[in-house]
Amino acid sequence: MTVGQCFTHDEYGRPRKQRLAQSGRGRLVSYPDPLTARAYREILDRLIESTGAARPVRIEGGHGEPLWGVNVRAVEMNGRLLVNLLNLSRTSQRVQFRAQLPAKHAVNLLDGTAVDFPFMLAPLVPTPLELKLR
Repeated sequence: MTVGQCFTHDEYGRPRKQRLAQSGRGRLVSYPDPLTARAYREILDRLIESTGAARPVRIEGGHGEPLWGVNVRAVEMNGRLLVNLLNLSRTSQRVQFRAQLPAKHAVNLLDGTAVDFPFMLAPLVPTPLELKLR
């Protein structure tokens, strides 16, 4: 994905003779002007969906709304789904998961407490969870 004048100059600031072009099996999506951060999120979400990339867990607000400012990373390890959350906003946010298999509950890996969904995620507190699926 490119926006505006991306890749129009080389590493020395000289104009390129050729424009960036789609090649191989990849896909090039270009936008002429910068967009808002929320617009980028929506565009990138659709692009990732179109690739068929594995996304074992997604987050949303307590009423199914998109969340802003919450970083989520997930990895499967030894049959468990480990999820790290970080709320980068200044206020607590109500979070629930959308997983490929519905999450019944989670365990906070820092203190071993059970987490029921949806739950309040405090700002700037790393929250590593183990999701129990099934």
